[in-house]
Amino acid sequence: MTRSARVPVLLLVEDSDDDAYFFQRTLKRLGKPHEVKWLQDGRTAVNFLQRLQTGAAADFERPDLIFLDLKLPNFTGFDVLEWLNDNQSDLRVPIVVLSGSDHPGDIARATALHAERYLIKPITSRQLEGVLTDYGPGDPLPGSP
Repeated sequence: MTRSARVPVLLLVEDSDDDAYFFQRTLKRLGKPHEVKWLQDGRTAVNFLQRLQTGAAADFERPDLIFLDLKLPNFTGFDVLEWLNDNQSDLRVPIVVLSGSDHPGDIARATALHAERYLIKPITSRQLEGVLTDYGPGDPLPGSP
């Protein structure tokens, strides 16, 4: 199967069962198949991404897109963003922050840590579809040659 024909892989890092349910339900309603790996805290996300980097997570493909909540147990979303900035040389994956916070400081910090998008919860199906269209599998990342 070619890269363009495969099902896009999404990593959702979200501690709220309700938010994860609505995210996945919205994906289903959009009618576009996606494989979703759901992790519920920042430390688990960092451990998973480390395993991907080393090839130890052979049971899951590198995600095409990461959706990241900021208010997570253990490591916050900001901690995950900082880790990704320090260690993402092999993983280069676009990151979309999903947050209940519309505080300008949070938005500025996430942007400074290279989040591609910052969406304020609850997100709409139109917002999610826009992100999936902009960062579909095989699409170049902004700023890539």
